[in-house]
Amino acid sequence: LDAQPGMLALATKRLQRRSLRNFTPVSGLAEKLPFEAGQFDTVLMVTVLGETTDRRQSVLEAARVLKPGGVFSVTEAAGDPDHVRRADLDRLALAAGMDRAAAWNGLLVKTFNYRRPAGPPA
Repeated sequence: LDAQPGMLALATKRLQRRSLRNFTPVSGLAEKLPFEAGQFDTVLMVTVLGETTDRRQSVLEAARVLKPGGVFSVTEAAGDPDHVRRADLDRLALAAGMDRAAAWNGLLVKTFNYRRPAGPPA
């Protein structure tokens, strides 16, 4: 998923050059994901959340499209002027009904994971 059709075209070319065919490029916004509720095991955002117009709505949408027990993973890069701080991510994920899970700190990136509870939504 990307908001920019040009980026989807570039990604498609790169995947096809590697003979990968199990993907579907979709144009859309994180704030209004064009997918049914409970469709995905994982939602991965790499340096995306800081670029959205509404971080809260984007995280709510990520939680909505996750299956129960699914993981929302956010990777932020060092030096990105639009990075989202861990405390802000924690607050947004909690408000969306997700629990904090494992995190990983690398030299240039940090990844924060959240899990949608396995039971029915509250």
